[in-house]
Amino acid sequence: TLASTVLLGTSCASVPSSSPPQIIPQSVPASAPADDEDLRYDEIVPRPGEVPKDIVNDFLRASGSFERAHARARAYLTAPASKDWKDSAGAIILEDSPYLNVNQNGTVQLSTLQRGRLNDDGSYTPGNGHPYRFTFHLQRGADGESRIDNPPDGLLLEEGTFDSSYHPYEVYFLN
Repeated sequence: TLASTVLLGTSCASVPSSSPPQIIPQSVPASAPADDEDLRYDEIVPRPGEVPKDIVNDFLRASGSFERAHARARAYLTAPASKDWKDSAGAIILEDSPYLNVNQNGTVQLSTLQRGRLNDDGSYTPGNGHPYRFTFHLQRGADGESRIDNPPDGLLLEEGTFDSSYHPYEVYFLN
């Protein structure tokens, strides 16, 4: 027992009590984006003659697909709007099945309740159920099809889409 006490005492003597801070390298490399498409969104594509309400509704549904920089949702936008859309500016989480009202001037008014917000840094802030409204403007292109020309900054996701795509994780910081 005397030998184990001496051995234990000498082994603890070599453990430093302080050291300069060190950056811990990433231990696992990030995985590459998946090559395959998200099958949940296969049927959401612009269709010839689609009416404004369906264009907006499909744009909202397709916004839940993150493949190829939201290519499915961008298909519902005019070319300039697609180029300028800031889809990485967070997301507003909406109540499922928002009310869409088509106005005589061709705009589509979305009315619903806000359930939360996904911030730019990926953190989630619960909503307080305040009303949320957004007016979509549609423009007819050279092909005769209407497309959205004013997407909101960030994404508009229905609560069910958000719940199926995002999962909370606890984050720990070493200090």
